[in-house]
Amino acid sequence: MDNRKILYLLGWCGIGGMVLLVLAENLLGISFGILWPPCLFHVLTGYYCPGCGGTRAFLSLLHGKLLDSLKYHPVVLYGAGLFFWFMGSSTLEYVSKGRYSVAMKFRKRYVVIALVLTAIHFLGVNGCLFFFGVDLLAK
Repeated sequence: MDNRKILYLLGWCGIGGMVLLVLAENLLGISFGILWPPCLFHVLTGYYCPGCGGTRAFLSLLHGKLLDSLKYHPVVLYGAGLFFWFMGSSTLEYVSKGRYSVAMKFRKRYVVIALVLTAIHFLGVNGCLFFFGVDLLAK
């Protein structure tokens, strides 16, 4: 089995897991946001690490709050876009039995864009906190 097919199958497992998380939160009232420990970098320095806000962005995305997800960490929404592009194009290719060879292929620029978004987010939230005393990620 090739790597793309493995990623495709793992993608469907991930979608199933996300559906179960949302159902558990909505039907059972379980909040999974409290399971993650606080960021040690933030606790020690008062500033945010490059990954801070990712959990809240992910949970906001699961609840359909796209603007909140973008605010908390833009890479999560960007990654979700790439994920659904990959899953949709791969599904079309597999369903057509290869007649439509449209499955998304990995490009280094996707990683570069994610790194640039992370750096902009990191500098933006910490710059606002340092220079203006405004905490953009405050709960």
